[in-house]
Amino acid sequence: MIRGIDAQTQRFLVDVARTQRKVSRANDQINSGLAVTKPSDAPERMSSLFRIQTGLEQMEQFQRILAEQRAEISTAEQVLQQGIVLMDRGVALATQGATGTTTGEMRIILSDQVKNLHEQMVALSRTVVSNRHVFSGDRENVPLYPVIDLSGDPVLPVTDADGELLATPSAPWSYASNNLPQFMNAPPFNGYSAVEETPNLSAVSSNREVLHPAGYSFRVSLSATEIFDERQAGDPNLPTNNNILYALNRLRFALSTPEANWETTADYQQYLSDSLNLVKRAADHLSRQAGFYGGALNRVLDGIEYSSKLTLQLRAELKEVRDADMVTAITNLQQGQTHIETAFKARSVNQNRSLFDFMG
Repeated sequence: MIRGIDAQTQRFLVDVARTQRKVSRANDQINSGLAVTKPSDAPERMSSLFRIQTGLEQMEQFQRILAEQRAEISTAEQVLQQGIVLMDRGVALATQGATGTTTGEMRIILSDQVKNLHEQMVALSRTVVSNRHVFSGDRENVPLYPVIDLSGDPVLPVTDADGELLATPSAPWSYASNNLPQFMNAPPFNGYSAVEETPNLSAVSSNREVLHPAGYSFRVSLSATEIFDERQAGDPNLPTNNNILYALNRLRFALSTPEANWETTADYQQYLSDSLNLVKRAADHLSRQAGFYGGALNRVLDGIEYSSKLTLQLRAELKEVRDADMVTAITNLQQGQTHIETAFKARSVNQNRSLFDFMG
């Protein structure tokens, strides 16, 4: 006959099983160092645990993206600092060329140096970081200014073998008659042919933004058209006074132009002086654009610091929510093992006694 388990024995087994689970959990906590390894361990903590883990993942993503942007923005800022040095050299060359005592032969030499500055500035506009042209905006796979083409220079007035001006194709240049050298729009005024330059430069955009961990976004890039080749809003075929490529191209041309092609020496000196002022304004513009990248870099560094601090805070919260209290776990393990051992000993003694053991 199969005997059933009496109520006392059943209660004993339930108590033992509960104590064994407590011992097993304490042992798991000691081995893993974690108080929560699965939802059933602490259902009331799961929402906090999910929030903290999600926050840590987000901070990790922020730090990765911001680190990438830091490298690119730092490079862009350094490049523009190099450009500022080039423009300072351009101002120096223009100042020397505008001096009345500078000879025509010397101006030709200065013009060649300005041409070299122009080419170096173009090289800066083609800067690549991680296989991306950082100043090409939404056309990051290609440089915006591939090849310099000087065929757009104004046509010089023709002179005969004795250096005398001829009537065609143009009269001597003069401020009084408003007859000044005009760079051709095609090829453009900035020194690039319409065939070689990236089509539709005015449509290039560079509005890439990065999200700060605090929740706001900020712009992190400018295009080469904004930095080096600013055009008039109403007519993209005309430069603004901030256009660096035009300023250098015009200075190169001005220094290489024979004085004899001008109606008066004063007109020529005025053109050289105007070219100097244009280079100065373009240099100031470049300094402002470098300041943009300095500001963007500061925001990126702030974002990295912000995410690092928040990561430390979240890890502290995670430790509090998830990590085991080792002292408590060891105490629970020892107490549980003691309780089980004592219970079985007591049960063994009780099972070996009969009714006669309780009779006097």
